[in-house]
Amino acid sequence: MPIRGHFRQPTRTTPAEASDPKAKPAKQPHILVVDDVQAIVEVVCEFLVSDGFTVESTTKATEALAWLTERPDAFAAIVSDLDMPYMSGTVLLVKARQSGFKGNIVIHSDSLSDADGGELQLLADAVVEKPFATRTLAATLRRLLK
Repeated sequence: MPIRGHFRQPTRTTPAEASDPKAKPAKQPHILVVDDVQAIVEVVCEFLVSDGFTVESTTKATEALAWLTERPDAFAAIVSDLDMPYMSGTVLLVKARQSGFKGNIVIHSDSLSDADGGELQLLADAVVEKPFATRTLAATLRRLLK
């Protein structure tokens, strides 16, 4: 079951924005997290939200593709596993690009040794092997979204 929107938090404001009531809060990067393991989705989302990101997530690649097809500009980045049922992460990411998604792609997977390294370099802006420290993922996203 997807936990879409469950991890949204109010946007944080900078000190300058806090002193100017007319100032709009800084827009936080909107990240789509896709992994078929619910526990991983929850941990990654909780950490990314606590680090200032706005997050939507799903355990179904097919659902993620529907969101990306409906709103290709809605997300700054996708964080996706590769090995998922019904649709692999590789297929999801190729179809996301075909649907007009222009954001960054971060692959996080424990099956990287089975993946074609050349194909991953063409698909992804970054690859983070599981298990990984959530700080590594957040730092990778920050670097990509500068």
